[in-house]
Amino acid sequence: MLGVQPAIMVVPVAQWAAARTLMAAERLITGNTTTQPDANIWRDRFKVVSSPYLSNSLYTGFSSVKWYLLADPAVLPMMEIAALNGRVEPVIQQADADFNVLGIQMRGFADIGVARQEFRAAIKCSGTAT
Repeated sequence: MLGVQPAIMVVPVAQWAAARTLMAAERLITGNTTTQPDANIWRDRFKVVSSPYLSNSLYTGFSSVKWYLLADPAVLPMMEIAALNGRVEPVIQQADADFNVLGIQMRGFADIGVARQEFRAAIKCSGTAT
């Protein structure tokens, strides 16, 4: 057990409004409100982020209902980005084109790498009620 609490909820774009409503609502009313408290214990618990990649059918394992909880990256990062000399922005270079070509030549590159850091910093939720 790591003792790290989730801080970020990543949802498909179609679920963003429902997730934001859950995080913003003061009260939840479900079923018989006379026998259940209606205070929303999830209010402001997670930062909600949406990603179009989660529900994109071009990717293996896509789903329009699965969502993720991530730890705060400052506490326990799931992914790590390393950049040469700390520069994350791309480098753009330009030069005059050959005499027989009108215009300039340009190229861009970024000296960065990405790696999985700690797999326990994220959990996938099926999105179905049990």
